[in-house]
Amino acid sequence: MSSQNAKLLKAQDHLNNALEELKQNNFKEAEKLAKRAQKIAPNSAAPINIMGLIYRQQNKLPQAEAQFQKSIKKEPNNIETLRNLGATLVLQNKSKQAIEFFEKALNLKPDLPDVSAILINQYTKTGAIDKANALINSLEKSTNMPPETYNVMGQNKLTQNDTKAAIGFFKKALDQDINYHQAWSNLSGAFYKDGNISEALKTGAAAITLSPDTHLYKVYFTTYCDGVTANNGFDQRLFDAVGICLSSPYIAKQTFFHIWRNLLKNAPIFQDFNKLLDIKTYDEHIAYIEEHLNKQSFIDAVTHPFLLLGLKEMLLIDNDLEHSLTLLRRFFLLANANGDINENLKPLLYALAMQSYNNEHVFYYDSKEETALEALKRKIENEALEDSLLCDALHIYGAYAPLMSLQNAKDLAEQAQNTQNPQLAEILMFQVADPLLERSLAASIPKHGTLEVKESSKNQKIYEENPYPRWKTTTILFEGASSDMNLDMIQNEINIPKNAENADILIAGCGTGQHAIHVALHAPQSKVLAIDYTLSSLAYAQRKTLELGIKNINYMQADILELNTLEQKFSHIECSGVIHHIKDDKKAIQILRDLLTDDGTLKIGVYSKTAREHNALVTQKHLQDEGYEPTEQGIRAARHHLQSLSANHPARNIASGKDFFALSTARFHIFDLDEKSYTPQDIQKIAAELGMKLVNFELNNEQSLIFNQLREENPNFDDYEIIESIEKQHPTIFAGMYNFTLQKNKSL
Repeated sequence: MSSQNAKLLKAQDHLNNALEELKQNNFKEAEKLAKRAQKIAPNSAAPINIMGLIYRQQNKLPQAEAQFQKSIKKEPNNIETLRNLGATLVLQNKSKQAIEFFEKALNLKPDLPDVSAILINQYTKTGAIDKANALINSLEKSTNMPPETYNVMGQNKLTQNDTKAAIGFFKKALDQDINYHQAWSNLSGAFYKDGNISEALKTGAAAITLSPDTHLYKVYFTTYCDGVTANNGFDQRLFDAVGICLSSPYIAKQTFFHIWRNLLKNAPIFQDFNKLLDIKTYDEHIAYIEEHLNKQSFIDAVTHPFLLLGLKEMLLIDNDLEHSLTLLRRFFLLANANGDINENLKPLLYALAMQSYNNEHVFYYDSKEETALEALKRKIENEALEDSLLCDALHIYGAYAPLMSLQNAKDLAEQAQNTQNPQLAEILMFQVADPLLERSLAASIPKHGTLEVKESSKNQKIYEENPYPRWKTTTILFEGASSDMNLDMIQNEINIPKNAENADILIAGCGTGQHAIHVALHAPQSKVLAIDYTLSSLAYAQRKTLELGIKNINYMQADILELNTLEQKFSHIECSGVIHHIKDDKKAIQILRDLLTDDGTLKIGVYSKTAREHNALVTQKHLQDEGYEPTEQGIRAARHHLQSLSANHPARNIASGKDFFALSTARFHIFDLDEKSYTPQDIQKIAAELGMKLVNFELNNEQSLIFNQLREENPNFDDYEIIESIEKQHPTIFAGMYNFTLQKNKSL
């Protein structure tokens, strides 16, 4: 062997060793070895190429680029270096430069699927769609394509709204690799964009079960689930995916309720539990439980995380399930009096207590339960109970009433710091420690105006006592998510106007802050001011804001009718579910309009007159005639009465929407005879009087389909006339609210 060949072999050994060190992130040692190789073989491009890899892996991208450029000068046709330089330029968002080197690599060797995939992406990113399509067409002729390339081809077609072609490419990727979770996720996005929600759910579930730690897959899945009210049958992957999402942080859980409920009904493991739900009387209910306590299938059902997480994380919107849980709660209360709670049922008790806290203890109870509850209250307040007994007692009491109503609540909060019982610590944290923290935060929230008790604030007391909604999590997109292909669909669901993304935003009537925080998270460059009349709700919002580490939102206690003295302007204002409770509603809207910058937008949510007349007003009149009062016990009794009515009774129609299933919202839902409601013409008149124009009427999937059909049939109708036509055909389709956005227009 010649000495030159020996040197080259030695240099190659150094390079091989450098790559091994690089795999271990031993950058200094890798650099030493690469430099040794370079010294031995100064004319070789390989050591310089590896130096570029070392820099790139440390995210020193300009240095990496310089090394690859040096390597190219030595060997202009080195495909590996062309690849590396192109990839480094992509990481620096230098797409046009990257394209040059990828194209050169492909000209040298056309069969480079990975380079083709990156090039398609870069063509799409720079708007060179024709080039992207031409490359895709040439690749379609190939029969030996890796799944990653098919996936990129599908992504390209999806950006062009060619969902059918995108679906085809994603399926080809999965034909190559059935466990390719990114292709499953992209396929779900394509189905969703194509309007096939059922397939979007199934394929999105596949992505989650294959990669349960990928947060964005859960974010997309949340969007697919939102608004789905029926999903018949059982699907194991869907079951697993919902369970994963319910146990994950930073995901809004309520969107899963209807799918969760359907899966609960149809999952084989819950067969025995579902039989329990069919039993309507208390004695039969308890007899069934006692008969099945030693049956493993029943124990597996009532201790299954899918059931328990659903009870703990969501507000239950189901009368049959509520009825069964009230019977079960009664059983726990009366059994506790005898010291007889089966260990296998305790996880269900703990979850039930959390559900009751979520719904503000809206479930009905009778005088016998009230007597037993008072006895339990005295026991907790006056006896020194050891942790396990105290845990059971607090969960039973907490399933009926707030733990903060106990005289020794503060002492219990201190006890939570020292207990080794995780269930005891959890309920004391949620029901005592957090509310105590909120009381301390309330003192620091600034106030605006006189905050006098007025007609517009007559319902404040119930919200002060019951901040609602008692939400736990919201969906958060983490840093780096903006590069993901499906993100545009998710951002479209947020409905934040473009003018508000980097500006001042006002949320007027923010409640406990869930929506305000949602806006702040998804418009991170904006500054959000969230106001509400109710201090306890603001304190709840402040606690959640601190918990999530959000910096671009501030809270203030204020009355909308006093905001005319606020010396600030906003590019976007949102006021949902508030205006229809204010006596001088027009003045409130005028004040909000005057707070807008030129061309600013105002999003309002108000009751539909047509929907309320066909739904809520019938119930409100019925309850007034029956003599029910809007006190806490009166609300519980009224709900219980409505639930007992026959299914076809006109007053019972209201007993199915989400607002029926929490104490504070039920109060407005079934009692507020002084509320206002609106027609499309009312909204049109208000907009005209204020010099504003309609820019968006928010519609769900069902409403959008009908709207588009009527638009085709009546091309001369304006949006207001189409909404009116929709309600003539479907009187309760806007049973929630109208949500619409007006824009300030100086020319009007």
